[in-house]
Amino acid sequence: MREFEASVTARLARRLGLDRNPLRRRTDRMAVRLTVVLVVVFLAGAPLLSITAVGWAGRAAATEQQAVRAWDQVVARETAAAVIAVATLGTVLLCLAWAGRWVIDRRRLAAWAAAWDAVGPKWTRRFRSLG
Repeated sequence: MREFEASVTARLARRLGLDRNPLRRRTDRMAVRLTVVLVVVFLAGAPLLSITAVGWAGRAAATEQQAVRAWDQVVARETAAAVIAVATLGTVLLCLAWAGRWVIDRRRLAAWAAAWDAVGPKWTRRFRSLG
């Protein structure tokens, strides 16, 4: 059982970039940090945002001019507000993750192109001389 736990821990550490691999690119470490930050923001922000949305929906239901409002409708409105708030937060964070990955990928490709521009001419001359 301990071997399985150790392999799972090692796999998780490798996946999160905590394995101190000297070949890991800086952009890979940035991508992992971005993912961790966005997950923490979602896990911390979703409950707070849903509580706030429920409070706003409850306050709006209490101030409406209707004489009697059914309890079911109030609960449904509060639940919908909480679900929509959390879904919106998730969508915004997914869009931020996509934009962050796009920027990181562009940096990664630019670094790759710069490295190839430095090495490519040497390789091309070597292959031309062979042919």
